Amino acid sequence: MNGPFKGVSAALWFHRHRGGHEDPSVSRENNRKMLAVVVIGAVALSLFIEVVLFFLTPDEP
Repeated sequence: MNGPFKGVSAALWFHRHRGGHEDPSVSRENNRKMLAVVVIGAVALSLFIEVVLFFLTPDEP
């Protein structure tokens, strides 16, 4: 796969194939933490974009 997602897929492949010997519960907890970080980051980014667009748009139509 080429394009902007090539690095993301490579990172996911590396993360998946790096440590197969760790405890599944530890890996599940890490996945839960990573998902929480991604969700919180996405919400914060969308709120930031909303605030920026709100202040950049002029009041009069």
